[in-house]
Amino acid sequence: MTVIEIDDIKSFITKLISDTLFDDLLLVKMEIKTNVDFVIDGQINKEYYDDPSSVSERFVSWKDMKNYFYMMIRGKTLPLSFKMILALSSEEIRGLIASMDVLGVDFSDVEAISYNIIYDRQKLVVTTGCSMKVFTLNKVFPLYCDEYLKKKITKIISTQNN
Repeated sequence: MTVIEIDDIKSFITKLISDTLFDDLLLVKMEIKTNVDFVIDGQINKEYYDDPSSVSERFVSWKDMKNYFYMMIRGKTLPLSFKMILALSSEEIRGLIASMDVLGVDFSDVEAISYNIIYDRQKLVVTTGCSMKVFTLNKVFPLYCDEYLKKKITKIISTQNN
């Protein structure tokens, strides 16, 4: 787990909404506190679709939800707080596993690889995480995931002023 405090909050939120760097992530959950509270469970209701088998992911993409986030926070005043969990897609997790030779790590062993983004009007903190479905003493894969997520978020931070 890596904790990153974001200094330029407004710029980061703008990038989160308008840039495509987070578009491949999945929204697991989002809570926003403005004049009212909004809670969004990102789990897809497959029965909504004509062909449920065409839905490959468990959660909705951030790309499809970021406009809703914008609509809830837009205005002169930033929200009182928000929390969101953005996770890697199944495809990206499979790619991470394939890119390194980790004995004993299988796709079915991984619960989620995600960012927890927490804003409370005072600060914005991004925490990386890798949760496994199985217990293992081998911490190589979770550490690799943290480094991968840290590089990805650093790309966002470093392009804030462009």
